[in-house]
Amino acid sequence: MSALGHLVLWTLGFSSTSSATTLNERNALYEHVKGKRRVVEIGVWQGLNTGEFRKLMASDGILYAVDPFPPGRLGFSSIKVIARSNVNKSKHGKVVWLECLGSEAAALCKARDEGPLDFIFIDGDHSYEGIKGDWDAWTPLMATGGIVALHDSAVSENTSATHETGSVVFTENIIKKDARFRLLRQIDSLTILKRV
Repeated sequence: MSALGHLVLWTLGFSSTSSATTLNERNALYEHVKGKRRVVEIGVWQGLNTGEFRKLMASDGILYAVDPFPPGRLGFSSIKVIARSNVNKSKHGKVVWLECLGSEAAALCKARDEGPLDFIFIDGDHSYEGIKGDWDAWTPLMATGGIVALHDSAVSENTSATHETGSVVFTENIIKKDARFRLLRQIDSLTILKRV
């Protein structure tokens, strides 16, 4: 189905918001984002997780929603319309939309100088260079004790990631060996680490 067709069905209530995360992955994400003050999601898609993050984070928190939302054939992003609607269902905290790639958004976030980040969910570009760019750009902005979660970073029967997926290779060879972080959990294709 086309993105525009999905938007029409979604608007009429005949289609729901989708996410590439499994139920187990979402539950783990929601557990770790509760009460966090400075939250980032790279790869908003339709805003299912982003909307939940906003509900669960600290009431005075800030949520950086990062996604380039490329326009479709008609010159706008129907996915962006759905995402913003889902995220705006909650008035908890403040949302800053950064419509660019994850690695570019980190510089914009840093320039705002609103303190170190408590929670980052990386679910953008799953190529090796894509996740490397996000990892290198965002992890220096994290608070000690902060949580970083990476989607499609492990092989699981419940997801499409393979041993050749760039994000899986980078996680195994670089992220899991990064002395700044301790592995907390792996759920389906989701890897959760803590900044130590």
